[in-house]
Amino acid sequence: MPPANPAETSTGNMEGRSIALELLDIMRLPLGILLTRAAISAMLGAGVALGLPGPEALFAAFAAPGATGLPALIDMMIFLIGIGFAAFLW
Repeated sequence: MPPANPAETSTGNMEGRSIALELLDIMRLPLGILLTRAAISAMLGAGVALGLPGPEALFAAFAAPGATGLPALIDMMIFLIGIGFAAFLW
């Protein structure tokens, strides 16, 4: 039997809405982490698909005998700063 008072109906809707908002607040952080990792993976995958060296090239530059790997580190930092700036503007 439906409630006779419309205020009872709106209270029930508010409780349902507040539960949905609480669930959204709970899932916001894990979802943000998941989407951030997906975006980073997509960027690395796109770079490799375009023929750019992957992160293993940076590690190999440090592992080579007599190599400092500094140029590769600088290149990677410039790339990451550019990606971060583009994400900030987006």
